Amino acid sequence: MITLCVPTKNRPEFLGRLLRYYASVRYPHWIFIGDSSDSEHAASNQEHVARLGGTLQIVYRHYPGCSSCDCIERLTESVVTPYCAYVGDDDFLCA
Repeated sequence: MITLCVPTKNRPEFLGRLLRYYASVRYPHWIFIGDSSDSEHAASNQEHVARLGGTLQIVYRHYPGCSSCDCIERLTESVVTPYCAYVGDDDFLCA
């Protein structure tokens, strides 16, 4: 089992695309999202998460003003799977 840790900031279109991709391939593991977005973009990101939350196992955390490294560090503290991968909001891991 592997957890994907995804930092994002003010790019809801990329996060939405990423989540739609993983939903389309039926990704069976956890996706942790660390969102450093301002409130407007965070609201859009939360809509994407709500829309696909029934299909994917998503943990969403809002960390306003944090860097991507800070987001990853905070997300990593919650990972319980044996492995995790850090994925940009504009990247896809393919099997």
